[in-house]
Amino acid sequence: MTTKELTETKKAVTENAENDLLATWERCSRKLYLMRGSGHMGQKKIVNILATVGEMSQYDLQNMLEIKPGSMSEVLTKMEKKGYITRSKDPNDKRMVILRITQSGLNWNNSIQKNMARDRKSWFSTLNPSEQMQLHEMLEKLLVDWEEDT
Repeated sequence: MTTKELTETKKAVTENAENDLLATWERCSRKLYLMRGSGHMGQKKIVNILATVGEMSQYDLQNMLEIKPGSMSEVLTKMEKKGYITRSKDPNDKRMVILRITQSGLNWNNSIQKNMARDRKSWFSTLNPSEQMQLHEMLEKLLVDWEEDT
C-alpha cells in the first residue's frame, strides 16, 4: 500500500468509528429518553423546580428552562387543569404571574423522584463504580467543549 492509500484507509476507518460512536450515542440517548418516561418531561421538570423553591414567577421559570412564552403557557395550563400548580397575579407587579405547587403537585413529584431514584440504580448497574466515574468524566469533558463552542 502506498502512503496515500494508507492515509485514505486510516481516514475511512476513523470516519466509520466516529459514525459508529454517534450511532451508539443516539441509541443510548433515545433509550434513556424512553426509560425516563418521555411523556410530560417538561411538566416533571417544572413540578420538581416548584417543589424545591415553593413558588416562582412564570417569567423566571421560562427563562431558567429556556422555553418560549407560548409553550410555557400551554404546559402550565395543562398542569393547572391537573391540579399540580396554581397561578396568580403578583400583588406587587400585576404583569407578573406567580406559580405555586399544590399538594397534588408535591405528591406527583414525590412519586416521580422515588421512581427516578430506583431507576437510576438499574440504568448504570452494568458499570462498576470506576467505569461509572470514567463515563461521567468523559461526558463532562464533552459538555465543557460543546458549551465553549456555543
